[in-house]
Amino acid sequence: AYTTEPGHIERLTEQLCRDVQAVTARFGPEQVIVENIYSGGGRYLQPAFLPEVVSAVVRETGCGFLFDLSHARLAAHQLGWNVYEYINTLPIEYTCEIHLTGIQRIDEHWLARVRQDGVALKFLEEFAGQLMDHLPLTDEDWGFMSWLIAQLQTGVIKQPWMIALEYGGVGPLWETLTEVEVLLEQVPRLHRLIQSLQPNP
Repeated sequence: AYTTEPGHIERLTEQLCRDVQAVTARFGPEQVIVENIYSGGGRYLQPAFLPEVVSAVVRETGCGFLFDLSHARLAAHQLGWNVYEYINTLPIEYTCEIHLTGIQRIDEHWLARVRQDGVALKFLEEFAGQLMDHLPLTDEDWGFMSWLIAQLQTGVIKQPWMIALEYGGVGPLWETLTEVEVLLEQVPRLHRLIQSLQPNP
């Protein structure tokens, strides 16, 4: 649901903080991280991926931040924000973990790949014409990877303990779309890029 009503956003923020605080009270804030999201095909309330809401939850609960670069790009696109302004409004100084994926538009190429699988096709058709993550990295994605490394090197974004590539997934859809050749080509390239990063003093 889309809403810009300040009261709605405030109530959602308070509820999210209460939910996270229930977890931090049990395990300790240093053991908890929250991840930024996007609409996910309309599954999530729009205020939940406003960067100021994510920042409020992290700062008020004392937990860490799982920065998903692709989620940030997709959320910025859906909100009509400049992607770099969106990212800089997130609590990137609390980053503990980073997730990376490729983003592509679901067109006939992808639909044809799963046409023999009725369940997978039905799911993918919901994203037809839309941008979707967990796909192979494109030239545009690699540009964002290089930008990210620069932000990490200068300390604009806190260096995390882990950077993960999220390619594919589980279930019939991802079994159809995931290719070993993509991993063999892209994982070493990404590893070399990340290895170039020097720890901040």
